[in-house]
Amino acid sequence: MRHFKNIIIGFGKAGKTLAGSLTSHGEEVLLIEKDPMMYGGTCINIACLPTKNLVINSQRGVKYEEAFETKEAMTAKLRNKNYHKVADQDLATVLDATAEFLDDKTIKVTDESGTEELTFDRLFINTGAESNVPNIDGLKIDDKIFTSTEMLAKKELAKNLVILGGGPIGLEFASMYAGFGSKVTVIEPMPSILGRFEPEIAQAAKADMEADGVTFMLKSSLTKVEETEAGLNLTVETEDGVKDLQADVMLVSVGRTQPLPPFT
Repeated sequence: MRHFKNIIIGFGKAGKTLAGSLTSHGEEVLLIEKDPMMYGGTCINIACLPTKNLVINSQRGVKYEEAFETKEAMTAKLRNKNYHKVADQDLATVLDATAEFLDDKTIKVTDESGTEELTFDRLFINTGAESNVPNIDGLKIDDKIFTSTEMLAKKELAKNLVILGGGPIGLEFASMYAGFGSKVTVIEPMPSILGRFEPEIAQAAKADMEADGVTFMLKSSLTKVEETEAGLNLTVETEDGVKDLQADVMLVSVGRTQPLPPFT
């Protein structure tokens, strides 16, 4: 059974920075990451940088397919750079695997070669967050319904997009896709978008996006999703009664939670 002084689960920004700090002080580190496409964490791979890159190129009039390839090249370059910042350190090891606790000093890691038990002096959890998916009739993540992670990997432009949730992530995608020429509708159960922000900011953001063609259904709740060969039929309860809405695809953007590694 191999033993490490330090084990970090999750190759996000904090995990990478901590690994660098520990090795600089002469300490051995094992950094475990289950997805090689997430070296460097959320921001450079599936959030801040790729979304901003797409928004900027939509405003510049770049076609979606070209903008997508530009985004992919950027994230690949940053991911590789982040990987080598850790892997090239003499005292650091990067392991592509999943991890689960067996007890307070032992974890089991699983990769393509099988499983292995590891012990440690210190363990740091840096597993980030996952998108919430509400319990709505017919709602499931598949090839027509996405979270922000899958949406950023979609090579084809959605012509008719419905976004569930009027928070910062959903609105960033609304702005982006409207800029590329998509029809965009945002469903939000609250009376306004950006509920945690100052009302003046929310009003200004809504006005700007409406000018770009985004439609908002406020005080509205999605109650049912039906998939067809053509796309999606959505049932929405509004102040004016129940309405049916059609879409090619839907983005689910209703917040994120932070899962922990499982305990056996």
